[in-house]
Amino acid sequence: MSPVTGAANVNNSSDGLRERLGYMGIDQATLEVLRSLAPTINHVMEPALDRFYSVIAAKPVLKAYFADQSHMRRAKNAQMQHWRAFAAGKIDESYIAAVRRVGVTHARIGLEPRWYIGGYALLLEQMLKGIIDARVPTGLVALRRTSDKTALSDAVVAVSKVALLDMDYSISVYIEAAEDARLKEAQQRKVAEEEAAKEHARGSELASKAANLVKQHSDELDTILGILRGRLSSMAAKDLSRTITETMPEAYLALKADYNEAVEQLSAAVEGVRKSAISIRSGAAEMTTASDDLARRTEQQAANLEQTTAALTQVAQQVEESAALASSGSKVVQEARRVAEEGGAAIRRTTEAMRNIEASSTEIGSIIGVIDEIAFQTNLLALNAGVEAARAGDAGRGFAVVASEVRALALRSADAARQIKTLITTSSSQVGEGVKLVATTGESLEKIIAEVTQVSDVVGKIADGNRQQSNNLKEVAAAIGQLDLITQKNAAMVEQATAASHALSTETDVLGRLVEEFVTTNADPLRSELRKVAPHAFKPPKRDTSAKGHSGVARSQPMLAVDGSTAVAQDGWEEF
Repeated sequence: MSPVTGAANVNNSSDGLRERLGYMGIDQATLEVLRSLAPTINHVMEPALDRFYSVIAAKPVLKAYFADQSHMRRAKNAQMQHWRAFAAGKIDESYIAAVRRVGVTHARIGLEPRWYIGGYALLLEQMLKGIIDARVPTGLVALRRTSDKTALSDAVVAVSKVALLDMDYSISVYIEAAEDARLKEAQQRKVAEEEAAKEHARGSELASKAANLVKQHSDELDTILGILRGRLSSMAAKDLSRTITETMPEAYLALKADYNEAVEQLSAAVEGVRKSAISIRSGAAEMTTASDDLARRTEQQAANLEQTTAALTQVAQQVEESAALASSGSKVVQEARRVAEEGGAAIRRTTEAMRNIEASSTEIGSIIGVIDEIAFQTNLLALNAGVEAARAGDAGRGFAVVASEVRALALRSADAARQIKTLITTSSSQVGEGVKLVATTGESLEKIIAEVTQVSDVVGKIADGNRQQSNNLKEVAAAIGQLDLITQKNAAMVEQATAASHALSTETDVLGRLVEEFVTTNADPLRSELRKVAPHAFKPPKRDTSAKGHSGVARSQPMLAVDGSTAVAQDGWEEF
């Protein structure tokens, strides 16, 4: 077994693998995170490989390594298989052997490390972008769990570490190839020394030059690999600020540029996540303040609506009682109207009877006048009869007595007729006066009936209006009650939103602390120095689970009476 093969076996042994995994901090948790990213990596890698091989096809120096498009497709399929194995997270001897086979192939065809590292930078860029796009949500409300933010950090770390381990093993093939070259050169030198016995002068010179070249190449390669290992260790420790600044041979300048470009892109991605976390933190703080204010005002409005509902219900009851009283009053007025109308009818009948009596009295007076005239004529006849009886002497004495009696009777009849006429005249006058009084009473009663009718109509309208107003107030009270219920539900929803905004603010703080663990090229120098002096201040805080489900917003007690306009002015709602 050659020394190179022995060194390779030592590097690829289980002990060597465990040593590298332990040094880079790749444990089972890291591999579990990598396995959880397998769907995202497999989804991203196919378009990433398409883009990568399109870049190769556009670069003649790289396209020359492929015979045709079929050859390039086979290489792409092999790459896809490799990245599927990478995403599977099974880092063992078989995986390392496969990685080394890739490195051996690259070394065999003469592919320079700068192209290999540059290709890794392109693919790692697409992979990290895909992971960040999948893990970082676009809306503020979606950032609800600490695990989402921790998973983002763990995902970037896991992919970076395992990719760098992959790169380390692939590049180690170049080192071993260099060692093989050195040993071959030593063998050639030995042959040259043997040849030197025959051609001492020429062989010694050639051997010396070859030894110097080999030593120079070996020293340069050791220096380059030492620099790379130091930078990769810093990257594994989440320090993305260290780029390769050392002076390197011209042959490795492209490797230096590609590595620095990869670190810059990775640092820019982490810095972008940091800025997004700061922006989200600011938005979450504003949402928390607004939600607290809205919750307080909504609860106050709910209390006001509840009081308004109670007051309106009481007013509705009072209006309903007034409507009932108005309805009773309307019935009483209608009954009074009916009695007044009946009294009016009786007065009209009485007036008619009095008028009939007055007419009868007039007729009786006429009859009495006739009787008085008859009595007067009878008296004249009696006088004439007495005169004639006196003339007749004794023969007419009896007739004179009769005439005297008739005269006396006529006088009494005339006196009686005059008395009756006087009484009838007085009665007729009194009846006429009674007719006038009854007529006046009838007119007054008619006016009373008209007024009672108007009062009855007004009271009826008042009763109808009160009933309508009572119904309207009931509908308004029901509507305000429904509005109060909706406001109570809104208050509960606002309280939930307030709790969510508080949780979001906490989670964004955690995300910011997680991202702060990375040191980037654009980081504040003062922050970097503080991280070195007090690294514990940059560790993510522990979550306080005792306040889980607590919104942090105290519910206000309902006030007994609140003027809506005054409340708005006092609370500064317009300014808000």
